[in-house]
Amino acid sequence: MKFGICVRSFLEGPYLDFFIEHYISLGFDKILIFKSDKEEYYVKEKYEKYVKIINVENTGNSILQENIYHIKNSGCDWTFFPDMDEILILNKEYKNIREFVERKLKIFPQINMFYFRWGMIEKYDIEANNTFKNIVNTYNIFSSRFIKSMVKTSSINILQDPHSCKTTDNSKIYLEGEIINTNKSVHDLQSYSYNRDTVLIHIHTRSIHNIIIKSLYTTLNAKQISSLSAFINYINNFTEDTKLIEKFMNIIGQKAKLPFFHAESRLSNIDLSRFTIPEYSTNTIDLEQERCLILKFLTEFNINEEKYYIFINGLNKEIQRDFRRFYKE
Repeated sequence: MKFGICVRSFLEGPYLDFFIEHYISLGFDKILIFKSDKEEYYVKEKYEKYVKIINVENTGNSILQENIYHIKNSGCDWTFFPDMDEILILNKEYKNIREFVERKLKIFPQINMFYFRWGMIEKYDIEANNTFKNIVNTYNIFSSRFIKSMVKTSSINILQDPHSCKTTDNSKIYLEGEIINTNKSVHDLQSYSYNRDTVLIHIHTRSIHNIIIKSLYTTLNAKQISSLSAFINYINNFTEDTKLIEKFMNIIGQKAKLPFFHAESRLSNIDLSRFTIPEYSTNTIDLEQERCLILKFLTEFNINEEKYYIFINGLNKEIQRDFRRFYKE
């Protein structure tokens, strides 16, 4: 069996190396990256044989369905559809994705789809603790009803959204020790949801900078910046202020507000000691590449760099002081 990853990528350069290293280490044989920006991506030579970059239009959630030909003809028996900020971890009893799937198929040979449940992390700061192990040990992991799918490639029919897939045959889905046939994006939490086979760690917020970049360039209307002109004016005239979190959320909009909504969820009961959390040669965030993206948007939108960083540093301090819910005690 061969295992493939299909992932959308828009301004994901700072996070690309870690994503590739993780999923190759997990045993995936091929990574298709549907790239919808104009930035240069350089895949490390040792990973080139695993990775294919396909340039596409930025049509948001439609990208996967529009490129279903490439997915069905990838040569992989199973295809997983994570986003670049979603990192699958396995229980220590499985050495890789192949062993996990083979053992489940021996028990449930009818499986044509696996669901992996989100565990949400909000790294709502600019701190440089960017190894994956540091992140999962520093930040709270919030529970979620959302899942992502890995599908038997021959069963793929319609990629209806980033979470789920309509199959050509009846869906037989493995989720947390059971076979279900309810094919949808959300599934109720169980007491054992985070301590069985897998968890999909969703680093929903990777930095304050990433929130801003995504809100400026996303094609998803609900997540676009609320007022670009207000943001530019506020930063360029910034000296000192209070209640920066509130002002930031009001100016940026949904991308800045969602992490606080997620943090209202109950904490997952995940026992990380049950899962393999590898040490990697690359950090989750390449800070130098992220800095280059920041400078690019500051230049494009005529935002004062010095005042931008004064504001960001102030916001970072306020969050760490006043909103400890993002962090483990």
